[in-house]
Amino acid sequence: MKQNKIHPKQKSAVLNDRQIFICRIVIAISALILGLFLLLVGVGVFDTPYFYTALISALYSVGITFLILSFIQDNTLLMWLSPIFILSAVVSTISVCSITTLSYQNLYPIYIISPAIASALTCIYSKNFYTHIKVIIPLSITAANFSLNSFFNIPWQITIPVMLFSLCLAIVLMIILSKKLQDKNKRKD
Repeated sequence: MKQNKIHPKQKSAVLNDRQIFICRIVIAISALILGLFLLLVGVGVFDTPYFYTALISALYSVGITFLILSFIQDNTLLMWLSPIFILSAVVSTISVCSITTLSYQNLYPIYIISPAIASALTCIYSKNFYTHIKVIIPLSITAANFSLNSFFNIPWQITIPVMLFSLCLAIVLMIILSKKLQDKNKRKD
């Protein structure tokens, strides 16, 4: 049986023929569904602007495909990338399609927090918590602070200093936590 290698630091560094076949089927089905949907939009079955529909559909398609492939391949990189694409598609859907009264002006902090959400999902899947916490905390704080402006109209003159203070506090806390973890690991050795 032919073995194809993926990234050497993955839990299972080799995909078997069955996994490769399933991955190719998932990608083909995803591309087929996307193509069929865009064809239907192009011929006027759905009354939506083609460019935005194509972009949003492609984002959903890639995100969902990455998510499925991440489980098949046991691949944390694809697991991390999938929410980035899906959240971008959700923000675009909400802002372009006027589903709610929220506009891009209100929703852009989701772009900032999407890597933190991706890291949270990946850390649950990979059980590598500390590495991902170093991404989750600063991006969550930054997104929360940008939300002060986008949702509550707190002026930038207040939002930026609050963000800088909270980021500095988070960095200090992460340094302390890192030191405690290092000391704990040294005691185990």
